[in-house]
Formats: sequence, C-alpha cells, structure tokens
Amino acid sequence: MLDFYVMTQVFYLDKYANKQCHQLSIKKCLNELCLAFGSTIEGRFNALKKLDLCNYKCPLIIDDYGNYAYIITRNFKAVDLLIIRVDKLIYFKAISKNKTLLYFDNFSYEVDVDVRIIKRQMQIISDYRKFVFKRRNELHFYLS
Repeated sequence: MLDFYVMTQVFYLDKYANKQCHQLSIKKCLNELCLAFGSTIEGRFNALKKLDLCNYKCPLIIDDYGNYAYIITRNFKAVDLLIIRVDKLIYFKAISKNKTLLYFDNFSYEVDVDVRIIKRQMQIISDYRKFVFKRRNELHFYLS
C-alpha cells in the first residue's frame, strides 16, 4: 500500500494500483496504528531520537521489531507528503535527481522524492532492527 496525504483525505494505491480513499487524515490513521502497539506517533519518533538513530526525517516504526515501518518523505502538513509502507516495497531506484521509481508486488510507481531520502530511512529502519535484536538477546542472556 502506498499512502499519501491530500488535505484531510488519505489516498492509497491498492495491490492493483487502484486509487482508494479514506476520510481520516494520514496522521490520525498512523496514530491509530501506533496506539494498537501501545505508543503514539510522537512516542515512536522520540524513541528513534533517544536511541540516536535519527534526528530529522525519521521513518515511522510502528511495532517493536520494525516489521511495520513507513518511510515519510515530508512534513505531515505538506500537500505533497508521501508515506511508503516498507514491507510492501520490493525495490527502488533513482530515475533523476528528484524522481524515484518504487517497485511493489505487481506494479511500480514514480514519485517526486530524492532516492537518498528513501535510502537513509531504510538504513535507519535496518539499524533499529539490529539494535532491537541485539538488545533482546542481551536481555534474554541476563534473564536466563
């Protein structure tokens, strides 16, 4: 699913690249997802900052393991905000300086985003997963 925010509606492309619409704002939708895992959007961003993984343009990692993560390309108030669900993204490549082609299961989508933003956020998500794996192994060792 590829989500983007326009005014107060959330549009997304389903698995067949058909445009769908929800009436909630993207921030409210994502906050509801975070609440399902016991946190808020602000709590998730603050966690990345406290772990020194990210200070600006942070990805949104919903769950504790980093399996549900979103790349956020702009401020939530920006009209051209693009939010990419990482577990559905198969591959991406730069087309030009500020254009990236995203590949999903059965379609591709061209976006007006610098590929470096996507690479950086993917690296942060990877670093977070490594940190969580290492930390859980340490805790398991101490508790055993």
